[in-house]
Amino acid sequence: MKLSEQIERRPLRVAFGSSQQTGGLTSVDLEATRDSSQVILSASDGSAAPVAGADATTAGMMTAADKVSLDGLPPTTMREFPARAEVAGATVSAAITHLRTAGYAVAGDGGGALYKRAASEPTHALKVQSADLAWWELVPDLVGISVRQAGAKGDGVTNDGQAFKDALAGAGDFNTAPDAPNVSVHRVLVPPGKYYLGATVLELKKVVHLLGSGAGMTYDSHPVILRWDANVTGIIVHRRNTLGAGVEVTPTGGADGSTIEGLKLVSAGGTLAGVTDGTKGHGIWLRARAVLRNLFIQKFPGNGFNIVATTGGAADEEGNANGWSLEIAVAEGCHKNGLYVAGGDTNSGRCALFDATGCGRWGIHDHSLLGNTYTAVHSSLNGLATIAGNGAGTTSFVTDGTRRYSASVNATEAQLVATQPGTDENVWIDTDAGGATGGILLWEAGKPEGTYFHGGSFRTENINAKNTFVGAYGEGGHGAAQLVYPTLWFAGDGYDPKGTYGGLIGGSEGIAMAGRMDLQNHRHYAPARDLTFRLNGAVDQAFEVLAEGDGTAGWALQWSEGHGSWVFQHANLDRKPIQLTTALSIRTYGRSAVVGGGKVSFEQGLWLGDNNNARFRSTALAPPGAGAHGRGDVYWNYDASAGAPLGWVCVVSGTPGTWAEIRGVGTQTLGPNQAALTNNTAGTRDGTLAAVSGSGADAVINDNFTDLYTLLNEVRTTLVNFGLMKGGA
Repeated sequence: MKLSEQIERRPLRVAFGSSQQTGGLTSVDLEATRDSSQVILSASDGSAAPVAGADATTAGMMTAADKVSLDGLPPTTMREFPARAEVAGATVSAAITHLRTAGYAVAGDGGGALYKRAASEPTHALKVQSADLAWWELVPDLVGISVRQAGAKGDGVTNDGQAFKDALAGAGDFNTAPDAPNVSVHRVLVPPGKYYLGATVLELKKVVHLLGSGAGMTYDSHPVILRWDANVTGIIVHRRNTLGAGVEVTPTGGADGSTIEGLKLVSAGGTLAGVTDGTKGHGIWLRARAVLRNLFIQKFPGNGFNIVATTGGAADEEGNANGWSLEIAVAEGCHKNGLYVAGGDTNSGRCALFDATGCGRWGIHDHSLLGNTYTAVHSSLNGLATIAGNGAGTTSFVTDGTRRYSASVNATEAQLVATQPGTDENVWIDTDAGGATGGILLWEAGKPEGTYFHGGSFRTENINAKNTFVGAYGEGGHGAAQLVYPTLWFAGDGYDPKGTYGGLIGGSEGIAMAGRMDLQNHRHYAPARDLTFRLNGAVDQAFEVLAEGDGTAGWALQWSEGHGSWVFQHANLDRKPIQLTTALSIRTYGRSAVVGGGKVSFEQGLWLGDNNNARFRSTALAPPGAGAHGRGDVYWNYDASAGAPLGWVCVVSGTPGTWAEIRGVGTQTLGPNQAALTNNTAGTRDGTLAAVSGSGADAVINDNFTDLYTLLNEVRTTLVNFGLMKGGA
């Protein structure tokens, strides 16, 4: 039907201007009627205006030329409404294919959208039905779907939980049109506002980019705040096999690969007392891999960021979050940990620019199977009294009045209340000097179990996990880091194991590598199996590996330009006791040329064996004249020559002990018994033998020859009896 015929037979939609423009007129439905002298235009807003005619027969009618021009125009297909709410009361012409609203509830509330006519009722919630029973579904912008278009008000009072659920459920169900009809829209936008979500848990069950306009570490005046009731988890990112009953499970289902950013999540707190559901109380729980960034999580009764997943695990553990990422984020005041990572499939993750402050237990607690990487992470005031749900008398960091102690993860809570700090490092770890202040309490005997618990800056728990910390910074007078082997710690600027800073405790062979950290003067931060790699400007100590010794100074593996070798050294040793030579070595060790690489030199001797079975080996020019020695210790003669002893062996333990010569080179000099042995040699020919006797070194000879003397006498007697040898005195 031509437009001129529409004018004659039905109301005409006339657009005078955009309602979005200042001074513009809103489009209305017009109906033309006429009498003998004029045409009356009646508008759908109730107004009417006559159009004067040239005469009674042609009043208000267009000329033939105008009719031809008008017939060439396309028919009107768009109708506009001030708000989505007004669509339900309107009858819309069948010629209209699209509706545009200026708001959701009222014009300008941020919920304006474009809708298209649907052939049947859409399965998602982003739809509206007009009075003529036609269905209209949202057409997303290329930038995504806004929660305001789903009805969220963001006023801090209205419960916007269902609006968020509707927006998340609709993501991925739309195609962008018209220029990219096959590209799904996965972005859900959260404009500035304070959104109250009550008890609604936001569950991501398909790939979603949930995007707010926040900058991440915004402590004050955050533009986008999502607020929940007490004891409620905020957001769960599901994998295809954790979607729940009634949800289609396919190999490509689930929210793997989602991104959440630009939001502040706030909980009303709670204690989780009586709450048996282990899934409750966390800020964000990853059961699938996702990217989390520019986020601020505050006051949740569980963990701020809870990354827990194990393929084939129990119902609350099932999932796979390998390859997770968390960056530019804060967890503040959460009752458990700022970040908790646990399970068989939470590995190869990355955490960068993360701050955990004032949480009830640990800033970061990693209990993954294979380990993750933490870069530029910060922790302060965690695990102290009166914060994040901790009572005024409960803490992980105590003092005896002069020194402060961290609760060792190797101790039970029963041991913590029964053991006086300073008496057992396996229970209370000496951390630094200082008395009680703030959340650091004076330790008191007789307290009930649970008064003291484990908490502090950073903790790694699984000895199978290769966790790495780069530039980690713990401060604020809370418990020290406790890291298990094979954790690698590359401390960056700002990390200091002294004072009130959270230092490094190698709970089980922790390894520390640092650019500016020297633990050698801080025994309480470095048990004997901790190592520190340190750069040093000195020529002979360009690179060091330190391992804490007795607390007075550290052991060091140092490169020595002067020796061309690696050397171990300790301050209480006069010389470098161990050298590992390289191709650059200039050492000859008494030879005519350098020995080259691959040689190990023990300049102060070598112990062989273990504990009481160990025996000492070294070199000398004479047996030692001082010091305590054990039977079996050996000194080799480094100037051995023909006729000289090979070395000396201790035959009686003592100070310096009794020593016997070790011989076997050239002519033997056997001391005072030489004449007796010479006589015995002759005596075997003339039938006589002389006894060998002596003491000290000669006693060895006596021991060796007594049996020989007896045996030769028996042989002589036998030969005489058979007439093969003449008898004699």
